[in-house]
Amino acid sequence: MFRTALCGLAVLALTMSFAPVQAEEAERPLDFELKDPSGTTWHLADQRGKWVVLEWVNYDCPFVKKQYDPGHRAMQALQKRLGDQGVVWFSICSSAEGKQGYMTPKQAAERMKIEQAVPTALLLDPTGEVGHRFGAKTTPDMRIICPEGKVVYAGAIDSIRSRDAADVAKATNYVSYFFDSVQAGKGYPFAAHPPYGCSVKYADREATAAANAAPAFRLTDATGTQRSLADYKGKWVVLEWVNYDCPFVKKQYDASHKAMQALQQAYAAKGVVWLSICSSAPGNQGYMSQADALRRLGEQGAHPTALLLDPTGEVGHAYGAKTTPDMRVIDPQGRIVYAGAIDSIRSMNPGDVAGATNHVVAVLDAVLAGKPAPYASQPPYGCSVKYAK
Repeated sequence: MFRTALCGLAVLALTMSFAPVQAEEAERPLDFELKDPSGTTWHLADQRGKWVVLEWVNYDCPFVKKQYDPGHRAMQALQKRLGDQGVVWFSICSSAEGKQGYMTPKQAAERMKIEQAVPTALLLDPTGEVGHRFGAKTTPDMRIICPEGKVVYAGAIDSIRSRDAADVAKATNYVSYFFDSVQAGKGYPFAAHPPYGCSVKYADREATAAANAAPAFRLTDATGTQRSLADYKGKWVVLEWVNYDCPFVKKQYDASHKAMQALQQAYAAKGVVWLSICSSAPGNQGYMSQADALRRLGEQGAHPTALLLDPTGEVGHAYGAKTTPDMRVIDPQGRIVYAGAIDSIRSMNPGDVAGATNHVVAVLDAVLAGKPAPYASQPPYGCSVKYAK
């Protein structure tokens, strides 16, 4: 078992040295949602309380081949040793389709057998979203996350920046050294080393921008007015999927804090358009007629720009909305810059709202200040959207 002390000190050190993960990100509990070759979904947040290693891989990269070489199988041995000690090891492939290292689920399963790799899971990130979120630049590129969920090491796997498999035995393996130090009670020996290897083969920026284009729509609001996304071109727009009968939505609108209502008013004052969307089908929980929608707006004390009715679920499906709430932030050029959870505490307890990181607030405050969004997504949570069968 590894000791958990000094996590805060390591995060401080990380912010003062070379660090792909920015300071504010290092301080914020991280999460992602990715699938392994079998189709099983993994959440980083589910590993809270455990040590986690993230390893960016491209099995066709010579610098990765160096670590997996059959002459020593150093990476495989490290995966097994740490795994036996309770460390979770996620290998992540962020190569885009058509790029070196890209793998379909079937190819990934076969490649793991060929390499004799033994991570906890090999996770597929073909959009590169998670790779970009963690600032992964090369393969390999490593992250160590402490049980509190913070990145405490970022960078190179070892000290000899070559592709020669024979150098592995001579190099200091930073991940191994880090855990040996923690296990010996000596604390964290370093927070970062510059990564080296092949560049991560991310999707082209143009293709990513096209993939992020917000689907056009036209819906009727609670007053009977037709509204389209195109009406708000040139403005920041928030889409919020709602079902006022869902306890996860009630958590955000609870009368004890009125958090969602306050956000709607605060960002409206900054020129942000806020569109609540109900995609519940007739007969399903949360469905509202136009009259119901007007009444519920008043009861909730809600202040969106409009409450839009999507009883066919067409718009919800177009945006891939999975839960209520489920959020989208759209930039003035019509691109989705954030998708997912409203906040960081996946509960239905209204008392948790004050202590949570509100992801929409984090994104809007950043982009309205002219800074990049701190992340592109967080896994949504809540009731499933009650689409038509």
